[in-house]
Amino acid sequence: MTPTHHFENLTTESNYEVNTPECGTLIQNEEVITTQVDSAYINILSDITVLRKGMLELAEETYTFRLADHNLEKIEIGAFDNQNKITFVASGTFKNLKIAILVLSYNEITHIEENAITDMPNLTVVHLHRNKIVKFHDNSFVNTPKICFFDIQYNELRELGEKWFSFMEKEEALVLQLGWNNIEKIHPKTFDGISIRSLDLSHNKLNEVPEEIFTESLTELSLNNNTLEDLPDAFFQLKNLTALDISGNSLKCVNGHNSNNLITYELTFSDLYSTEKLSGNVINVDNNISAVSVLENLPELRKGMLNITYLNYLCIDNVNLQYMEEGVFDNQNISLISLEGNKLAKIQSRIFDNLPIIFLSLSGNEINFIENGAFRNMLSLRELILSQNKLTQISPGYFDNTPHILYFDVSSNGITKIEEGSFSFLSDEYLTIVIDDNAVEKIHPKGFENLNIIELSFLNNLVRDVPVELFTKNKIGMLVLSSNQIEEFPDIFSEGINSTVKRIVYYTADIKPVPPHCHHLLDHEYMWDNGFPSKQVL
Repeated sequence: MTPTHHFENLTTESNYEVNTPECGTLIQNEEVITTQVDSAYINILSDITVLRKGMLELAEETYTFRLADHNLEKIEIGAFDNQNKITFVASGTFKNLKIAILVLSYNEITHIEENAITDMPNLTVVHLHRNKIVKFHDNSFVNTPKICFFDIQYNELRELGEKWFSFMEKEEALVLQLGWNNIEKIHPKTFDGISIRSLDLSHNKLNEVPEEIFTESLTELSLNNNTLEDLPDAFFQLKNLTALDISGNSLKCVNGHNSNNLITYELTFSDLYSTEKLSGNVINVDNNISAVSVLENLPELRKGMLNITYLNYLCIDNVNLQYMEEGVFDNQNISLISLEGNKLAKIQSRIFDNLPIIFLSLSGNEINFIENGAFRNMLSLRELILSQNKLTQISPGYFDNTPHILYFDVSSNGITKIEEGSFSFLSDEYLTIVIDDNAVEKIHPKGFENLNIIELSFLNNLVRDVPVELFTKNKIGMLVLSSNQIEEFPDIFSEGINSTVKRIVYYTADIKPVPPHCHHLLDHEYMWDNGFPSKQVL
């Protein structure tokens, strides 16, 4: 038989036997391994170290291909391209070979016999995707101790039997790709004896999964597009997941766990352009991530949900967050945290203990109670925003060792008075304090004692009387008193009065006469400058 084509780098012919109905078994020796139309079986006899693309020319009826007890080290990608679709991997088909990667994808394999692939100590990767495999045996692979990647996606598996994967590597965490089959049942001991790092069971027909498959080694799990309604308790104990997809199911409440406790979040990488959307029980972040934004409903934030090596910005806004467990931020390295627009009603003691953040916003929640020591040992905190909540007072007991806060905003709450020492937790630095849109009627003369304030704003409150000490005992760059009920200021405008307030912004509709040195800003709004030129404006 004359070869139909040649190819480069092939310097030896291949010795092989072909079985046909008419002639029985024939031994041939050619550069291109060729079978006739009626050849049902081919067995490679000679040593081949590399099975290259172009070495095979298999006829349509050749359904069994055997290459065993040789020095084969590599099967080139494309070696089986445009060949007969192999339908059967018989016992002893691949035996005593040195190859590390076996690719039998895009054939029509339906069965893998017992001992089909044996004694291959270097084999690490197996690709069987895009076949028609219905089943294989727990001893289809024998003495293949290094297989750590097994891909059998896009086949027709209907179940996974006991110890089917016991042939794989025992010491490393493995990758198993079993998606796009018809799997309805998984034996509880399917994965006995192995550790799995990445498991893909997506696009099957699973309506339940045994709890035994959820082991601590799992970091990536895909169960999407099945018919799952429940998940066992073991699923919710997984602590190391970095990627999870359970979409396309009908999950409900499971063993007291709500599926909404799963975290769907988006990572923004350090280049600030690349993003990735993930789901999991734990937000895992390393040094390559700049920001994390939680995207969907998250009513509870519990200890163990965060595993953050370093992160610039954590955003958990508008996700219906109602509860944070003590310790949830322990040992987390984050610079800025936003928890805005949620339903937090209480801030527990020590919830932010020792957190090295510089910015924290709890704006737009329903906070009406803060336990003493809630903000404790926050040595790096510069900005704290508590606006748009339901607080009625500010107590220095909320804070313990927060010496560097420079911006403090409690606007839009229900605060009715400023008591003596309310802000004593703040240090003598250049502060901005915003108390706008509250119901403050009374300001204690020592409410801001010994503070150096750049701006103190009481816009839109119910203040009637302003203590003279506010103007003479505090260093205030600008004091905003607009939209209050003040009818008369203390006599601080007379010459010789040593006011430590540099500027005052206020409405004068009910204050007569207008104090001297005032500048018209808006309708009925004026600013008083202490020692500034008459044309000074904000």
